[in-house]
Amino acid sequence: MLGDPDDAQRLMQFVVKRWGDEAKADAAAAEHFPTVPSDETLAARVNEFLELTSIAANTNVVCAVCGEFHLPDKTDVFHLGKRTDEKTTAKPLGALLPLLKLLKNPKSRVPPPEPLQPDAPGMDILRGLYVEYKGVDAEKQTITICHRCQEQLQTTNKKPARSLANDLYFGPIPRLFQNLNLVMWKCLQKYRVSAFIEKLLSSDLVSLLQRPAFTVLKTHVVAFLQVFVACFVKLK
Repeated sequence: MLGDPDDAQRLMQFVVKRWGDEAKADAAAAEHFPTVPSDETLAARVNEFLELTSIAANTNVVCAVCGEFHLPDKTDVFHLGKRTDEKTTAKPLGALLPLLKLLKNPKSRVPPPEPLQPDAPGMDILRGLYVEYKGVDAEKQTITICHRCQEQLQTTNKKPARSLANDLYFGPIPRLFQNLNLVMWKCLQKYRVSAFIEKLLSSDLVSLLQRPAFTVLKTHVVAFLQVFVACFVKLK
């Protein structure tokens, strides 16, 4: 049933006011959400992320014995040849020099890696050894060895458990996989490790005031196979 003109006017005012209230509510709600970035901003952020997660951005150093990344203060740099720069902080190999022969593995089916500059001074010391040459500076004639490998070489007179010479060298890395960023590197690993971190609080009041919370690694760590081929296909 149609009403009089006043009813129609009141209805129109109600609809207009309702639309206005909804627009204000939408605008107020939008303030709580970030704006959608432009394509240029998104591309810039992606490139920045790739740069920060690239291998080149890694400030850790490589141990030539085990081939693993370590914090700089957990490693030492040693001279392979004669010291030509008196200002260098590299140490002489000393007692480690005769122990380098432990890094041979004549039973291995994979030949030892070759240096990029085999004729550089000092490289003859490493010939036939299973070492990671990313931990060797041919120009400065230095080799980087982590504290763990040094301790195992000197105390056990055996090759370190995690050294490449302990049947942990599987041949040169293909060029395709040499410049992966951190995300790709993790996705293409044959095994993925899950470690569980939990926060603990001390019941001691003094410890609670001095150190209110600390984190520890739980004793169980799970390593499981991942289908790295499928991961690689998605990253292509």
